[in-house]
Amino acid sequence: YVIQQGIESVTKNKRHFDLRCHALRMDGEWIVGGICGRLGSKGNIITTSHEGGTPILIESVLKDHLHYSYEEAKNMLEGLHECILKTVKAISPMYPHHKEFAVDIGIDENKQIWIFEVNIEPLIRGNFKLLPDKTLYHRICTLRGYAK
Repeated sequence: YVIQQGIESVTKNKRHFDLRCHALRMDGEWIVGGICGRLGSKGNIITTSHEGGTPILIESVLKDHLHYSYEEAKNMLEGLHECILKTVKAISPMYPHHKEFAVDIGIDENKQIWIFEVNIEPLIRGNFKLLPDKTLYHRICTLRGYAK
């Protein structure tokens, strides 16, 4: 059994959010294919698009919704990448034939990174595909073609 403490991953306006972080194995090395934010609708703790959540760029989460400075955002992105890569490197031996994972992450008010879950068959259509800027979606689709 695993019991997880409650984690408040909320914006300055008290809207719940999380991050969908997509990692792929390229020539035996794990890379971060993309990170997008998922902003819950007002009053809703669930952030997925089918529950009224809105996918947004990670830069917007950090700058517009958490009010991070440039340096804080840069440091957080570095921390997120490190967390994602450590996570998939730890999980991947249990799933040796999987070439991609998604890590869902929250950030609390103390800028602490929390892993909510790891998805072994990640979908991108309800997250990255719904972003107004399709760059990350196309990047992940392209990388999927080369992932090993």
